[in-house]
Amino acid sequence: MKDNIFLKTEKKLVRFEEILLVVLVFLMIFLSFFQLVKRLFFHSGILWMDIFLRYLVLNTAMISAALVTYHRKHFAMDAVFSFIKPKWHKTLKMTSNTFVLLVSVLLIVASCKFVRDEYKYASEAFAIGDFSVKAFLLQLSMPLSFILMFFHTFMKFFRHDDKKEITDGRI
Repeated sequence: MKDNIFLKTEKKLVRFEEILLVVLVFLMIFLSFFQLVKRLFFHSGILWMDIFLRYLVLNTAMISAALVTYHRKHFAMDAVFSFIKPKWHKTLKMTSNTFVLLVSVLLIVASCKFVRDEYKYASEAFAIGDFSVKAFLLQLSMPLSFILMFFHTFMKFFRHDDKKEITDGRI
């Protein structure tokens, strides 16, 4: 079956998510090591680095969650499937995917409200000299990741149910 525009878009999005995830992990490792060296050998550190690293962890976790949704490696109802007759598997998958879509919508709305409030109250994540980094900019990964999770779950209705097709050997 030839991929439609949405499946192609999803594959491109997944590739972008994978690249971004790798960049964030390497950035976290480098900055953590740099901060450790500064503290051990120079008895100082960069004041804002720990807070920035926390936000990098948040962003990495959110992007990872979206990727896990695409690759179907999240905690699923695998145990339940072993007790249920195969003829009910498709119905159960459709039901669970529908539930995930509904929960995703709620999480999208809640995270958008949270980020909006952070913007509205001008919350500061940290400052570098006179430059203030606003918290909402670093928290945008939450609603964006929930949107990606929604999209990947929605696309499950149109993808083949073959796990080989999804786990294509990358990351």
